[in-house]
Amino acid sequence: MNTIIFALMFIIGAAAFFIKPGISGLQQLAVEQPGMFDWDGAGLQVILVWFATFLVNVILAQAAFQMALSCRTPEEGQKGLIVAEVMSIPFILFGILFGLSAAAVVPDASLGLIALPRYLMGVLPAPLVGMFFLGIWACALGWGAPCQFSGATSLGKDVGSAIFPDASPEKLVTYTKWSLLLLTGLMIVFGFLRTEQSAWWNVLAWTMRNSATFAPVVAALFWPLVTKRAVLGSLFGGFTAGLLWYHLSNWHPSDFFLNIHPVWVGMSVNILTMIVFTVVFSYGTWKISAASPVKSSIILGTVVVLLAVNGYFYETLHAAGVIGLTLFLNVLAVFIGSIMFIKPKSATMVAKKEVVS
Repeated sequence: MNTIIFALMFIIGAAAFFIKPGISGLQQLAVEQPGMFDWDGAGLQVILVWFATFLVNVILAQAAFQMALSCRTPEEGQKGLIVAEVMSIPFILFGILFGLSAAAVVPDASLGLIALPRYLMGVLPAPLVGMFFLGIWACALGWGAPCQFSGATSLGKDVGSAIFPDASPEKLVTYTKWSLLLLTGLMIVFGFLRTEQSAWWNVLAWTMRNSATFAPVVAALFWPLVTKRAVLGSLFGGFTAGLLWYHLSNWHPSDFFLNIHPVWVGMSVNILTMIVFTVVFSYGTWKISAASPVKSSIILGTVVVLLAVNGYFYETLHAAGVIGLTLFLNVLAVFIGSIMFIKPKSATMVAKKEVVS
C-alpha cells in the first residue's frame, strides 16, 4: 500500500511540475538563483553526512533489519533490500525536482516546508494536493513506524525485563505499550521544538546513534576480542563526544565547531575508545597476527596515505569542510587494521597464562 501511495505522489508531483514551472521555469530559476543548483548549496558537511549516514545505516538501521528479517525466506529479504536501494533513486531525483519547482513558483517563501504546500495548492486541485501529502505521510510511516515500534520494544521488553527480571510476558507487553506512547509523545514534542528545521532532528538522532553504536556493532560482527568494558566505554565515549560537539556548535544545523560535523567526531571517538579499551584492558589475551601480504600492504598503505593527506592538505580540507570526513576515514582504516592484525590468543594459551598467574 505504501508503494502504491509513493507512485501516486510521484505522478501527482510530476504533473504539477509540467503544469508549472516546467523545464523553462527551471532554466529561468538557474539564471535568477544559480546558487539553487550548486552541488553544495545545502552545505557540503550536511550533504556528506546524509550520504555517509545512509551508507552506515546498512549495518546499523534496525528498521532495515526488521523488514528484511520479516520476509519468508532469506532470498526475499535480500531482494527486498536491493529493491529498496533502487527505489531510493526516484525519491532523490523527485525530491530535488519538487524543491526547485517550489523555489521557482514561490520565491518569497523562506522555508521549504512552507513553500512546497503553497506551490502545490497554487497549481493543483485540493484533493490531489491531499493525495500528494498522503504520500509524504506514507514515507514517514514506511521508515518511522518500524523505528518507533522497535524503540518501544527495546524500551519495554529489553529494558523492562532488565529492571524487572520476574516480569511476566503480559507485563512486558504492557511496558511496551506505554513505551510506544511515551516515544510518540516525545517525537511530537521534538517536532514542535524545531519545526522549521525538521530534518535537523534526523541528523541529530543519526549522530547520537552512530556515535554510540558504530564500533560496537562492527566489533560484534568482526572482532571477537572485544569485551563488555570496551563496548560500554565506546558507547558512552562516542555518544558524549557527539553531544558535546553539538553543544560547542550551538546546536546549529550547518555551522559546526572547527568546521567539523559532530558525527565525525562522535564516530571517531567511538572507534578509538573501542580500540584503546580492547588493547589495554585485554592485554595478554591478544596477539599480533599477520594477514596476507596483499591485505597488510593495502591497509598499512591506506593508513599512511590518509595520514599524509590529512597532514599536508589540512588547511585545504578544513576550508572545504571535509576534514572531519577524512580524519574519520583515517580512524576507520586504523580500526580495520586492528581487526585484521590484533587477534585473540588460542583458548589453550589463555588458560595456561591464567594457571601460571
